[in-house]
Amino acid sequence: MKCPNCQNNQKYKDGMICNMCKYHFALNPKEKYGMSDQGFKALLDKLSGAGQFYYTYNQLYAQVYRAIRKKHHPGFLGLSCAGIFLTIIAYSVLVGAFGLGWQYPAAFFFVFMIFAFILNRRSFKLGYDVPGRIIETYKIIHPLENLADGTKFKHLDKTSLDAEFFKYAPERILITEHDDMADMLLLNRFHFDNKTLVVSAQKYPYAAFEACQGFLANHPDIPVLLIHDCSDAGLKMQGKLLTDKSWNLEGRNINNLGLHPKDVDKLKSPVWIPYDKDKTILLQGAAHENIEQGFKMPLDIAPPSSMIGTLGIAMAAGLALLSDDLLAMQRENAGGMDSFGGGFG
Repeated sequence: MKCPNCQNNQKYKDGMICNMCKYHFALNPKEKYGMSDQGFKALLDKLSGAGQFYYTYNQLYAQVYRAIRKKHHPGFLGLSCAGIFLTIIAYSVLVGAFGLGWQYPAAFFFVFMIFAFILNRRSFKLGYDVPGRIIETYKIIHPLENLADGTKFKHLDKTSLDAEFFKYAPERILITEHDDMADMLLLNRFHFDNKTLVVSAQKYPYAAFEACQGFLANHPDIPVLLIHDCSDAGLKMQGKLLTDKSWNLEGRNINNLGLHPKDVDKLKSPVWIPYDKDKTILLQGAAHENIEQGFKMPLDIAPPSSMIGTLGIAMAAGLALLSDDLLAMQRENAGGMDSFGGGFG
């Protein structure tokens, strides 16, 4: 095991405390689907930009899941590389040592690629609790300092939550489905960079909700944008807000940016998380069918840097997340390179 603190290498049998710097190892890499502290710390640093970004639990969960899947399900590209390597060995043995024709290594490669294709088509099944258990085990010893959990602004009033920001009308109001998403955007200064008032559907932070009502009263034409999971609850979010009189949204200019099922269906590898924790995570299936079966595709499945960048473009253009028009705009901004999904899957 490599210590993420001092880079000292020691064997698992030597204990869970680094014999050089006394770092306490939290994770057991010997477990099935296990992960090392070094690997988890590297994942955290990549997710947070070495502490630059705050992230939600779902964003961390998705990265842990993808790391496990990459390790235990190499995919068609990895299997193809292995096939080429083994074919080279087969060629040197069959042709070089035994003097057989080139058709034998070619046949070997053909059979191997068929096997690789079939193996890659098999869905990778991982229990919902596996990534969560790794996160919770690590968190017991090493707190996640950059975790946005929907409580950071719980007890702050309007005067302490960027008072300067509330002096001026924002360009738009953004309502998120969950508190932790509002937390993540606020902590990463998304509201200042995009001149946007951010508040959750649960009226969090409450100071932002109060300011929202003031801006709606004084600026009735201000755009209101919604973002939510691709889930049963997410698809009902707009209707619930419109029927809640305290929001005063009836007749307003509302743009629902999604996630919408038709856009999620275009992703190559979405991460469908079950409400029932005894089920396994899904990577396949039509969105509407998965929703009916009790799964959700969280909005915050993309890393914070990708999420913030994609959302900023979507808001400014008034385009739904993962829509074809937004994809074309992202490709143009990326100089023609395909950036489909922006980290969503």
